[in-house]
Amino acid sequence: MNYKIRNYFSKNEKDIIIERGRELLEKEFRKKKIVFDEFFNEENTNLIYKDTKVADMEDLYLNIGNGKFSPSYIIGIIYRKDEPKDIKTVAVPKNKDTDIIVEGIDKIKVNVANCCNPLPGDEIIGYITRNNGITVHKSDCPNLENLDERMVTVKWNDTITSRYLTTILVYINTNDKAMLEIMQKASVSGISIDNIKTLEKGDITIYEVDLWVKSLEHLNNFERDLNTLKYVVETKRIMK
Repeated sequence: MNYKIRNYFSKNEKDIIIERGRELLEKEFRKKKIVFDEFFNEENTNLIYKDTKVADMEDLYLNIGNGKFSPSYIIGIIYRKDEPKDIKTVAVPKNKDTDIIVEGIDKIKVNVANCCNPLPGDEIIGYITRNNGITVHKSDCPNLENLDERMVTVKWNDTITSRYLTTILVYINTNDKAMLEIMQKASVSGISIDNIKTLEKGDITIYEVDLWVKSLEHLNNFERDLNTLKYVVETKRIMK
């Protein structure tokens, strides 16, 4: 990476991530009909700063935008005693039942948590919900810190039959045919792109790419393939 690209990258990425974090938190507030100013009163704000060890709101947005904390986690700091309705889940269709094995339990509804989007190959843990079966998270998902002890051991089956949604950021230093080549490489790799969003334009363009993959290894191979393109600066898997 030459000096110009490196300098632009360091100067602009932080602002982009902060804005992304703000949008994610406000979107979650709208979804749950939470009033921003009421939630961030002085007492709640101090509690959130203490829990997350951030200095101010900008720092909080930065940590949400880079995936360290999800909006659900921030909300859960204040409502940790309530049932964690803030945990977003995507129901796994019946033909996915065999992908995840729940220790000691047969024929139970299993969901993958959309806050961390675990992939086959990730270390995972199950959370027993009151009304929605087992929700499966990455073992390092920050949302787990807000949950109680209703945990259960889960693991990926040796044979995976379905694809799973994940999101990556692709940093590039040109706009010339980049999106087309990314889509072509995804097609060749057997990956389905669900959505591509452009976060920034200029010397550095950032694509937020939602895609369906078979496993963590499948994703890693695709990222390595993308990084062979001369204009790709970096790729990064993120939480949404």
